Amino acid sequence: MLVLGETEFEIEHDHVWTRRGLQQLLRSDMSEALLREVLRTLAVGCVVTKVEHDRLSAIDRDPETAELTGWARYEEAGIFVVDMATLMVTTGPLAGRPFDWATRTIVPPSVEEIAEGAWPPSG
Repeated sequence: MLVLGETEFEIEHDHVWTRRGLQQLLRSDMSEALLREVLRTLAVGCVVTKVEHDRLSAIDRDPETAELTGWARYEEAGIFVVDMATLMVTTGPLAGRPFDWATRTIVPPSVEEIAEGAWPPSG
C-alpha cells in the first residue's frame, strides 16, 4: 500500500532518521560543513499510514532492532517507499522499479526483463 493522494487510512509523518538519532548526531563534534550535510541528507520525512507508523515505532522500541536507522527501519517493517522526486521505489524487493503516478502502482518487471536476467537486479 502506498500513501499517495486521498486515502481512507489515517496517515502520519515519520522522521526517517529518528529525532533521537539526529539529536545525538547534532550533539557530536563535527564541522559546520559536515553538520550542513547531515541536515541536508538525514532530515527527511515520509508519509506513512498509522499502522505503518506503529510498526516503525515498534522497531525503534525493540532492543533487537532499535539500532536500525533510516531506510533500514522501513525495510525491516516491510514498507515500500517511493522517492517522489524520481518516482522510483527505494525499499523492499521492488527497489529500483518505477512508480506510475497515473495508476498509483509500482511498475512490475516485464517477462522480457526477467527472461533477459535484468530482473531482479544483481548486487
